[in-house]
Amino acid sequence: MADIVAGHADLYCATPTIAAEQVSGGTAKGYGITARGRIASLPNVPTLIEQGFEIDLQLWHALFAPSGTPRPIIDRLNQALRRALADPKVIASFAVNEVAVFPAAQQSPEAAANLVHAEIVRWGDIIRANRIEATQ
Repeated sequence: MADIVAGHADLYCATPTIAAEQVSGGTAKGYGITARGRIASLPNVPTLIEQGFEIDLQLWHALFAPSGTPRPIIDRLNQALRRALADPKVIASFAVNEVAVFPAAQQSPEAAANLVHAEIVRWGDIIRANRIEATQ
């Protein structure tokens, strides 16, 4: 964001907590929200979907363990994660950053694996369709 404000960069994809103050203060321009809906801290910035782009990027986090980790350990980690995500302080912390905790039904190891797989397929399709290649 410092490079945007200083004029050293033309574009930056920032979280609301990083961008809102600069956009509200006029030192940066918000072009679009990548999520499905507008956000409270940037109410005048339309979503990219509203602007006709088929872009829906959700922020998500996941815990990963080495392949072959015994299921009882995975289950124990998942139980601890679910307890943390149900804690009002954690929910409030997410809310301050305009991020919602995933619903309980989406907090399982299987749901996480499905999400990761769907993202790999989605971005792989985008990369192939647009002939995007790595450069050095």
